[in-house]
Amino acid sequence: MNENIWGEEVLDSKDPNDDNSVLYRRGVIDDSYVLQPGGKKAQAPKPKNAFYTREGVFLGYDDKNEDKLYISTKGNYDYSLGITGEPGKKADYDNLRRYSTELSMKHSDFINSASTVYGESSFWMNVTSAELQGEMRSLAYVHYNYPGEAAYGLNSTAAKSFRSTSLLKRNGTKMQMAVEAQIYVLSGGIDLSGGARYWDGSDQVGFEASNDKLRDVYKKVNGKDVYCELHMNTRGWRILTEHYNAWKAYYGDRFKAPQEKISPAGPNKGKITYQSTAVWGGTIFWKDVNIKP
Repeated sequence: MNENIWGEEVLDSKDPNDDNSVLYRRGVIDDSYVLQPGGKKAQAPKPKNAFYTREGVFLGYDDKNEDKLYISTKGNYDYSLGITGEPGKKADYDNLRRYSTELSMKHSDFINSASTVYGESSFWMNVTSAELQGEMRSLAYVHYNYPGEAAYGLNSTAAKSFRSTSLLKRNGTKMQMAVEAQIYVLSGGIDLSGGARYWDGSDQVGFEASNDKLRDVYKKVNGKDVYCELHMNTRGWRILTEHYNAWKAYYGDRFKAPQEKISPAGPNKGKITYQSTAVWGGTIFWKDVNIKP
């Protein structure tokens, strides 16, 4: 028996569709306050400990509000909670934690990071599952290695959609792939970004080498011009042949970008400061260099 957010005692149902269930209880609270019946505000509870498989499948929670993140198996989770095993078996949360692995990130931070990866990925484009997985794992590694870099996708529509989707309903979707990417990084998987610090996508591919502008229009939204910074000009770049061919092949006739260009203006004039490290789907990854041809 536990308390729900209204302070009432409720039984821990094992039905994952039951809002009072330990399997379904909300694990990430984005707001500082929750509304009680009648519209009164109450301090939000600290997020609960959450359990996932290595494949990113959300299993459920335990009985503690510590905002911890664990990797387990469905077998361990179901057995520990009495879903399988002897009839009438009580939930054994100590056993659940004993045979699970705690990862080095708060669950609430984990969800924010996974939503950012999802928001910045090519999930909405025509990309294979293998390419999307590589892209998401690479994005997750960039964020992990360079946490101080701006995460533009955090406030994107897609990232907000991710965070507003229940943990169970992410299972079996491309959102689960973003969760898996975060787990992959935290578990010490190979850095598929090649040690990248930055990435670029479709906004950079439609400009020819003869364009020396630092900013230019790359699309229209509701009849209005949307500008992007042209990194071939502001940074100067060198794309390895393998990466160039892959990036060009993905975009086909849309692709006009040069394989190499020296920055023509600005603080990096006369230099190349980006060099490619990987390409996954429509995304190219970069590392810092300081080349003066």
